[in-house]
Amino acid sequence: MNAYKQIYRHDPENGIYGDCYRTAIGCILNREPEKIPHFTEQCQLKTMGDSGKLAAAWLKDEGFSMVSFAFDLDPDGVLELMGEMNPDVYYILSGESKTGVNHCVIANGAKIIHDPSLDDSGIVGRCDDGLTWIEILVSNDYFR
Repeated sequence: MNAYKQIYRHDPENGIYGDCYRTAIGCILNREPEKIPHFTEQCQLKTMGDSGKLAAAWLKDEGFSMVSFAFDLDPDGVLELMGEMNPDVYYILSGESKTGVNHCVIANGAKIIHDPSLDDSGIVGRCDDGLTWIEILVSNDYFR
């Protein structure tokens, strides 16, 4: 896993959409963020689900599937659960950052191991839908 930093800080009032999501995907795939489509910008961040659908379609063509789970738990609870149940799994954890916007980081088991934010804004709460999300990239070869 490469620890890339996002290129764009989220500022939708000025037409700039943060790219932590594509950067997190790039980190797991060991690809520079510029080589991953900016899904959030493409859908103008209508919903997190829209970005996820675009990412899933692109990932399918790249030989991967995105497995997503929503938890009615605070991020610390999700980290604890993942540490107990999946201690060696790398995944994207999404919640609210200290800047007050939805954000994603890379976690492994019970620990956040990389924040792609330019200012390390982290995860301090649930996403604006009231949930904490995780996404795991799985090779499509796994499903054959």
